[in-house]
Amino acid sequence: ANAQTYNLSNTWAFVGATNNLDTSADNRGMCYYAASNEVLVVNKSKDNIGIYDGTLGTSNNSISFSGAPFSSGNFLVNKIGFGTDGILYGANLNAAATGSNPYKLYSWTSFSATAYTAYATSSGDAIGMFIATNGSITSFRIGDTFAITGGGTNTMILAGCELTKYFVLLRTTDGVNFTPTLLTVPSLPTPGSGVQFGMAFYTNNTFIANLNASGGSGNLYLIQFPTNFASLPSPVTATILATDTGLAGDWLDLSYNKTAGLLATHGNAAAPITLYSLPATNFAGLASVASTNLSFTTTQTINGNETGDIALGGTGLTNAIYTLDTSAGLQATAILFTAAPIAPTIGTAPVGGTVYTNAGSFTFTVAATGTLPLLYHWQYNTVSNLATASTIAGATNSSYTISPLVVSNTGWYDVYITNAGGSTNSIPVLLTVEAPISSPVVSNLWSIAPGNTNYPYL
Repeated sequence: ANAQTYNLSNTWAFVGATNNLDTSADNRGMCYYAASNEVLVVNKSKDNIGIYDGTLGTSNNSISFSGAPFSSGNFLVNKIGFGTDGILYGANLNAAATGSNPYKLYSWTSFSATAYTAYATSSGDAIGMFIATNGSITSFRIGDTFAITGGGTNTMILAGCELTKYFVLLRTTDGVNFTPTLLTVPSLPTPGSGVQFGMAFYTNNTFIANLNASGGSGNLYLIQFPTNFASLPSPVTATILATDTGLAGDWLDLSYNKTAGLLATHGNAAAPITLYSLPATNFAGLASVASTNLSFTTTQTINGNETGDIALGGTGLTNAIYTLDTSAGLQATAILFTAAPIAPTIGTAPVGGTVYTNAGSFTFTVAATGTLPLLYHWQYNTVSNLATASTIAGATNSSYTISPLVVSNTGWYDVYITNAGGSTNSIPVLLTVEAPISSPVVSNLWSIAPGNTNYPYL
């Protein structure tokens, strides 16, 4: 699975206060829109979402979120993301989600459409009732961590809750209005200080999370919630299916592409961007495949909130990584992919036969395909046994000619072909070389060669 190779190359970056970005901790949410190849970044102080060209980084436009229906929350919009149907969602931030200060989810059907409220906490729903009965939990902070999957009526949005083992899972039955389910993961380490931790949907009814947790540093957790969660009373218990210790440190941002099996991670401006191979069918197969530093690593102060975002982008979400570091900047990184080499395959195998010494020569040929260069090694043996065959010096082409022919050339011949992807052997074929029989009572009197101009009928 890791035979292909990846390299990361930084392509463009905005450092500090430029192009709708600032150094005042206002940019915390970012996402990528594949249909138009654009990167969207929230600026909470300007009440807008800046839009950038994914290839060039040029500013294209912006979306305002001032006025109705935007209200409440510490930040009116903090995190954003797209469903697979192209619908844009934005969630506010609440340090204490209450009836008068609800957690809210907004939706835009297009960049030019007026936003509508897809969800707001009420006293009678799962989040409202949890807050009402757990008033002592003063850090029930929602909106710093955000993940989205699916589209239309299959859209699900996940929000983490700081310093608790709870997650808010929003679902929809009409693609317009969302209803919450409160998830709890009792065996999960409690997230530590810091407002954000890494989280992304994995496959089916699972998600992955990397926490700022005491004793849990560097661990990536695979968490499963029941398929019938929507019909269960909150809080619904989710379970840890597996833990992978392959991540290096606490990653605040995660972006996962299950089709390609790629996971992009980033911590803060002092940490590198890392690309992992993570097959959707093998959570234990996590392996680092490429890494690069941010352009603004040494030029900007690391934001104390340790917030930001990361998004896979480009064709198939496999060509680029976009990274936002709050107060530091926005960067685009190209993913350079080299396909795995294809092992050699023999299409036309060598053919043996019987030949007389006075034929002068005999040529073996083979036709093979595979990633170039192909290396040929012709082998000889007196018996049909590959294990005891010996390599013929200098026989390194797709054909091998024996000249002159002698009886001792009789034996079994094969060719061993190698390249960067592997190797293969042809089946040994027998060449029999015989001496022609001469008779003392028969002698050659004369002969005319074909093509003699004196005898055009020959």
